[in-house]
Amino acid sequence: MILGALGILATFWWLGESVTSVAAVPAWALLVGAALTAVNYLFGALRLTLLTRLTGQPVGFARSLRAYALGLLSAAVTPGGSGQAPAVVLSLVRDGLPAARAWSVNVYVWVLDLFFLTWSVPIGLVVLGHSTDLLKRTSPVLLALVLGAVFLSLNYLLAFRLHWVKAIVGPVMRIAWLRRWRAGALDFLDRVAHATGQLSRRGLGLQALLHLLTAGLYLATFVAFYVIVAGLGGNPPLLPTLAAVQLPMVISFLFPTPGGAGLLEIAAASLFAAEGSTGQVGAAIFAWRLLTYYSRYAIGPALGGTVLLRSRKRGGGQDQDRQEQDGHDQDEPDQDEPDQDEPDPSASGSDRTGQEGTGQDGTGPHGTGPHGAAEAEHRPETARDEADTPTRSGDPGPR
Repeated sequence: MILGALGILATFWWLGESVTSVAAVPAWALLVGAALTAVNYLFGALRLTLLTRLTGQPVGFARSLRAYALGLLSAAVTPGGSGQAPAVVLSLVRDGLPAARAWSVNVYVWVLDLFFLTWSVPIGLVVLGHSTDLLKRTSPVLLALVLGAVFLSLNYLLAFRLHWVKAIVGPVMRIAWLRRWRAGALDFLDRVAHATGQLSRRGLGLQALLHLLTAGLYLATFVAFYVIVAGLGGNPPLLPTLAAVQLPMVISFLFPTPGGAGLLEIAAASLFAAEGSTGQVGAAIFAWRLLTYYSRYAIGPALGGTVLLRSRKRGGGQDQDRQEQDGHDQDEPDQDEPDQDEPDPSASGSDRTGQEGTGQDGTGPHGTGPHGAAEAEHRPETARDEADTPTRSGDPGPR
């Protein structure tokens, strides 16, 4: 928050504006910007809902919305937004999705984001190359093609060749202090790669819908800025205005500040200054960041704070509970199996009664007495089983 405030002040200073110009932002522009921010949350939650459904273990819209909001909050408080994916995974796992599938959902979110950047960033660079002098020493088209190829290569790696990461992680995990986790890490990567590969091979219609949702959530954020700038007066050009906020958002992932706070505002202000923009751009940047970034500090805890509280209380979460349940089931695999084995029909009623009463010390008709000794000779395995296994209530007798 402090870094963001410093960035906002630097933005006003850079553009030669007064902080009081924020009051000039019309209410209708703020309402439209807030509605577009809500569209971002809506499309982000729908994308997670659809992706979890494709994994075979769907998570409802409300829980997907909570996961998305928690991810945006975590991105706002971690350097370069690096905490977004772990926070989304945490929320999805708490709602019952296995960890490997939750990570595969996030990997595919990266695939969708990278595909959007593959075509949108080159367009933005070409637009800025024609509207500013920032790229006069290089060819905007050539730079756009290079960056587009880089994004497309990363997209292909994550979508279809994620197992290559295993070839890199494997040797690294041979380091002495990492070796103990090597087998588990490689197995986890295999499961994530398998689940991500399944998502990548879904039908063309579903892929198109996912890409539309991705483009929609990004464009809603960019258009919110355009609306605020237009509300402050003037007739801002659409594409240069969108490009001037998109590129700082993209490179903010490289900024060391939480969520790019401070530096993103300065980068956007410098682009507008290079474009020769006039008007209250500093006020527009502040209002836009207030709606799309600083609002996360209120929306995130309101929608996703319960996940963090539940995580602290339960310690291990639902995935640990499932492991404990699986272990319990393995300890008693034969609860219902006695019904499959009928008691010996030749055994007398008294024998069966004695068998039911046989305790851990082997007393009863088969433990003492001549008949018990004779039967113990003919049925040594049964005797040993009875001596080692306590009889449970309702057990029809030894098998």
